[in-house]
Amino acid sequence: MGRGFSAGMKLLCTLNLPYVCKKTFRTHELKLLEAVKYSCEENMKAASKEVQNLKKSTTCGVSVDGTWQRRGHMSLNGCVSVISIDTGKILDFEVMT
Repeated sequence: MGRGFSAGMKLLCTLNLPYVCKKTFRTHELKLLEAVKYSCEENMKAASKEVQNLKKSTTCGVSVDGTWQRRGHMSLNGCVSVISIDTGKILDFEVMT
């Protein structure tokens, strides 16, 4: 759902299903975050190796793009991604908060 603990609790209550406490929810959320981070790192390493094998070199063309939560200089949340021009795969990203 991507809406957090409160939205999940409301949905489960509406469906008359039991829900977990906030601490348990947060514990599972953190475990899931670690698994996602690991998966992202492995996929980006594989994409990097693919570019190296394709080009037989460590240099490649990239597209760098960034976005912010709000326009202007006051936004506190944003992200930047680096995408290979040759393969179209993400080589790196950074989330800034």
